[in-house]
Amino acid sequence: MTLYPQPLLSDEDLAELTGYEPNQIQRQMRWLKENGVAFTLRRDGRPRTTWGAYERAMASAGSASSEPNFDALRARATKHQARG
Repeated sequence: MTLYPQPLLSDEDLAELTGYEPNQIQRQMRWLKENGVAFTLRRDGRPRTTWGAYERAMASAGSASSEPNFDALRARATKHQARG
């Protein structure tokens, strides 16, 4: 685990991470949810997360993406059999 001087991402860190400016709160939250990064909301409604939460999400995303989506493969095979 990497140690960071500040465990919480700043507004600027969050903008850099998500690709959305600090005033694009809804888009930042959507990006965090889609990428499995746990976060909480500050009193002002802005998302807040830690570097550790980001690292855990990226580590689990890497392991999940290396496995095939068997459900999608089965559905495709069933669809192909129905045609033929």
